[in-house]
Amino acid sequence: MSRVSGSTESSAEASVVPGREEGEGPAAVSLNDRRIAWWLFLLTFLVYGYFYAGAGWNQNAQFDLTRAIVEQKRFAIDDFASNTGDISRHGGHVYSNKPPGLSFLAAAPYALLYAVERREGVDFDDPRVVALNSYLCTLAVVAPLGAAVPAVLYLYGRRKKVGAPWAATVSLIVAFATQLFPYATLLVSAVPSGALILLALLDRRAWSGGFFAGLAVLMNYLAAPAVILFALLHGRRNAWKFAAGALPMLL
Repeated sequence: MSRVSGSTESSAEASVVPGREEGEGPAAVSLNDRRIAWWLFLLTFLVYGYFYAGAGWNQNAQFDLTRAIVEQKRFAIDDFASNTGDISRHGGHVYSNKPPGLSFLAAAPYALLYAVERREGVDFDDPRVVALNSYLCTLAVVAPLGAAVPAVLYLYGRRKKVGAPWAATVSLIVAFATQLFPYATLLVSAVPSGALILLALLDRRAWSGGFFAGLAVLMNYLAAPAVILFALLHGRRNAWKFAAGALPMLL
């Protein structure tokens, strides 16, 4: 296979493996490896996207906040909370008791859906419309991040000089024989936050690694210790860059 030098690697591939120094062991990723990684991503995304595990208190609380942000420009879910028990009450209003990161991300695709459906006179409280829009937000936010996991693991394995068949096999096992699969079909934060933590760990660039870690915390507060740990992995010179990348999401 043809090898790609460090100067011509794309930023995505160059981000894999923290702490890699010039001349160290990890191998360069070939063009063929990058193609395989993209195919792994596409296969995983299509499979995840085919399935939708439906609604529940957790999923509904996430989507209720997304609806409130887009439809009413506020964070209180007073008008949508009848479908969930995952709520908090304050000042006479009802709020989702989930970390807001996933709902924030889902607001972008939902804003597009809302604009189109509003023009068509769609009833946004119709249970079928709610289910469809929740599925499409899951497809737009959760499934891609879940599908990134096997692709990133494959590239990491190849950089560690694992044979391509073994690297692909392990990636497929992770994609389809672990809890990654079912949770990637739900509008919950487990898969997105886990994928972002993985990206933060393997990203050599302190700024973007910090951003991924901070976004993971915004989706799952239990990811907060990783920000400190990963910052230390970048060394004193780059730790402040990692922290700065995470700061906007943490704020």
